Amino acid sequence: MAALVRRSLYLTRDTHPWLAPVCDAAAGQDVLVSLRSALLLQAEAEATAAQGALLENFRTLLSTLIGASLTERLLRPALDNNSSGSAAQDTSQ
Repeated sequence: MAALVRRSLYLTRDTHPWLAPVCDAAAGQDVLVSLRSALLLQAEAEATAAQGALLENFRTLLSTLIGASLTERLLRPALDNNSSGSAAQDTSQ
């Protein structure tokens, strides 16, 4: 999974260049922790757009490996959660 996330990040950074440091740092760290930190630094609209693009790239890559039907079944909970309203804002800082 980590390799798919890293590849998805690499593809997504073309349209969201601020993800480039996450891609570069991802090799030695937990990529999801780095991604979360980077998303929190962005405006809500930009973070939402990047999350959508990242998820779409991840879905496309996974589909090429295991097929569209299985990909949709596996990602359905995430896709349903992603489209059910606004994202939660981290207020712990």
